[in-house]
Amino acid sequence: MSEAKRHRLDQLEKETPHLRTAAEIAAYMRMDEKTVSSLIHSGELKIRQVAGVYRATKQQLDRYIEGVQ
Repeated sequence: MSEAKRHRLDQLEKETPHLRTAAEIAAYMRMDEKTVSSLIHSGELKIRQVAGVYRATKQQLDRYIEGVQ
């Protein structure tokens, strides 16, 4: 990967921090971790998992929460 591309990816990561575990996502959403895992595995909560690590932005979770209510 080029240095410029790595730099841009690092910038994006800083601008849009990701929550990486079901526990972090559950804490943010104020839900039980098992509920969050169930939502993820059922496909209701569309979150990417890359190399065993979830990649969810707070904006994604906010949109999900707004859509549920």
